Amino acid sequence: MEMDLDKLACLDHGRVLDLTSLSKSTLSRLVRAGQFPSPKKFKSVNKRYWAAEEVYEWLQNQRS
Repeated sequence: MEMDLDKLACLDHGRVLDLTSLSKSTLSRLVRAGQFPSPKKFKSVNKRYWAAEEVYEWLQNQRS
């Protein structure tokens, strides 16, 4: 079975803000409204990360 490492990639909050050029408050508002992918929480490091594939797909849809 072959794994696609791009599907496993995670982006932290700062990287998502950089890629999207959104402010913290706008990102939070879009997530709450269901208009941006929700982050996944990793309890072991007590941080939230976004699936890179979902963020890149969102970006692509914004440009269409």
